[in-house]
Amino acid sequence: MALGLALSGGGIRGASHIGALRALEEAGLKPKMIAGSSAGSIVASLYATGMTVDEMEDSFLRYAPYVLDIDFAGVLGALLRLYPLFRGKPVLSGLIKGSNAEKIIYNLTGGRAMAQADIPLAITATDINDGTPIVFTSERLDRREAGNTVFCSSVLISEAVRASIAIPVVFRPKTVEVRGKKRRLVDGGVVNNLPVDVLRMMGADRIIGINLGYSGQRQEQVDNIVEIGSQTVDIMMYHITKMRNRSENVVELMYNRRHTVYPLNMNRETVVVNPQIYDVSLFEMRKIPECIERGYAAVKSRLPEIKKVLRL
Repeated sequence: MALGLALSGGGIRGASHIGALRALEEAGLKPKMIAGSSAGSIVASLYATGMTVDEMEDSFLRYAPYVLDIDFAGVLGALLRLYPLFRGKPVLSGLIKGSNAEKIIYNLTGGRAMAQADIPLAITATDINDGTPIVFTSERLDRREAGNTVFCSSVLISEAVRASIAIPVVFRPKTVEVRGKKRRLVDGGVVNNLPVDVLRMMGADRIIGINLGYSGQRQEQVDNIVEIGSQTVDIMMYHITKMRNRSENVVELMYNRRHTVYPLNMNRETVVVNPQIYDVSLFEMRKIPECIERGYAAVKSRLPEIKKVLRL
């Protein structure tokens, strides 16, 4: 059996994927392939290059504070150019440069290219200029049923991750050469926040998804430009992912919810767990240990249902 694991975006909540992986491994459900979007791409890339769950936890705690390289010069330049006496093109495309994050991922993955991953790996991104879905893969994928999706395997893992985490407004877009064409890429979650379909193309016959995205709750802390931008993308991703799950009759197991609705023609190949972590802000670093524990608890509590749905 080829078990695939799909990890969604979610800012610092992405640390929850580490706890989810720990629970799955303890239950003997070790993924043979992995795909991630945005924050999920970080955990996916580390796992696919041989890092253990404990090592990932240590890395998150050690390096998370160094990710935020704010573009102070760009912010100042943008403010000046907004003044009526100044004219010219905008100079600010994101509050955070993203260079620090890319360097950290480069070092943690040993500078590997996508094709050098230990297990099949996929990372999603989006072309901000034309909306084209981009999927970076460790193996060549070029299938007609993928629609207008463009696949690419000839980039560094750190480049793919940097593109995938580029939350619009928050991070600068990442320019990457994709199959001979330079593209300005942003958050993979804009078009594919939970890349279950990509795992199917890669050959997975059973798939577990961990969805950390917004799921309809009211959030009071949306009170600044970063949180507003992030929440806007989260709401959009929520509706897209919800429609996809419904169309495919996917069971979504919500943590702390007693009753689960099982579709009449239930999809026996895919199950999605939603840890319901909506009360953690985008860059609330101090809550990393809490997120890891909550991800673990969510998956641990739903293991019997996961096995039942997937007939494992």
